[in-house]
Amino acid sequence: SAHELPNSSDPSSPLMPCNEDGEVSAESPVCGGNPCGMSKYAAAIAAACQKAVLEGQKAAFKQSTPERRLCMLIEDGPQGILATLYTFTAKSLQWTIVVLNIGVPALRLIFAYFIYPILLTQEAVLTWLSSEWSLHWRAGNRDRADIVFNHLADAGDAGAKVIAEVMRSTDIFKGGSLDLQDKGFSDAALKALARMVGGFGPLQKIDLTGTEISDSGVRAWADALTANTSVQELILYYTGITDDGGRALAEALAKGASLRKLDLSGTRIGDGAARAFAEALLANSSLEELILGGTGITDDGGRALAEALAKGASLRKLDLSGTRIGDGAAR
Repeated sequence: SAHELPNSSDPSSPLMPCNEDGEVSAESPVCGGNPCGMSKYAAAIAAACQKAVLEGQKAAFKQSTPERRLCMLIEDGPQGILATLYTFTAKSLQWTIVVLNIGVPALRLIFAYFIYPILLTQEAVLTWLSSEWSLHWRAGNRDRADIVFNHLADAGDAGAKVIAEVMRSTDIFKGGSLDLQDKGFSDAALKALARMVGGFGPLQKIDLTGTEISDSGVRAWADALTANTSVQELILYYTGITDDGGRALAEALAKGASLRKLDLSGTRIGDGAARAFAEALLANSSLEELILGGTGITDDGGRALAEALAKGASLRKLDLSGTRIGDGAAR
C-alpha cells in the first residue's frame, strides 16, 4: 500500500539492511551494529558523533600527558608566583589577578592530572596510541615513539595487551630493546609479554628494572629466553625475585639461552640461586657478565661461584659487591 514501510533488506531502501534473518548485523560499520530501520542519515550522524568524541578524547589526552603537565608548570608557574607575591603586597585583593594567574592554571593542571588515567581506560584511545606508536617508529622518530610507548605502559594491563599485539603483528622491536623498567604492569601482564617474546624475532635487550614481577613471572621470561636465543641482555635490577626465580634463569642458561649479560643486583636471591648459577656457568659459554651485587648471597654461594670459575667458566665479569660474602669466600 501507499503507507507500507520500506523493506530494510531492499538495497534501494533508505533504511540500513539487516541480515537475511532480519537480525542486526554484527559487522555493521557503526558502533558494533546498526539497528534495523536506522536510516543511512542517522548512521552517518552516529559515525560523525563517534569521530567527534574520539577527536575530543585525543585533544584532551594531548593536554593531559605528563609531558604537557610539565610544560604547564613551566609556562604558568612563574606568573603564578608573581601573582601570589603581588597579592600579598597589594593593599587590596585583586580577584581578577588571582583567578586568571593562579586559579585557572591550577584547575587546568588538576584536570589534566585526573583525566589522563581515565582516558587510558578507553579502548579507542589505546587503539589510537598503538597506531601512533607504530607510525613514529616506522618514520624513524624513536624519541616520540618511546614517549607513546610510555603512555601505553601507564595504561597497565590494557596497555600491555596493546603492546603484545603490536609485537605480534609488526617488526617494531626486532633487533632493538624492550624497555619495561618501572612500568605499572601486573605480573600477569608481564607473563603475557614474556610469551610474546618467546615467539618473537631478534631482540637484543630486555629491561625489567623495578617491575612487580614474581618468581613465576621470571620463569615465564626464562622460558622465553630458551625459545628466543637472540636476547643478549636481561636486566632485573631491584625486582622482588628470590631463589626460585634465580634458579629458573640458571636453568635457562644451562639449556642454551644466549645471554651475554644478566643483571640481578638488588634482588632477594641467595645461596640457592648462586649454586644454580655456578652449575649453569659450566654448561653455558655465552654469558660474559653476571651482576649479583646487593643480593643475599653469603659465603656458601660465593664459594660455589668461585669453584665454577676455577673449573673454566667463560664468565668475564662477576659482580658480588654489597653481598654478605665474608673474607674467607672472597679469598
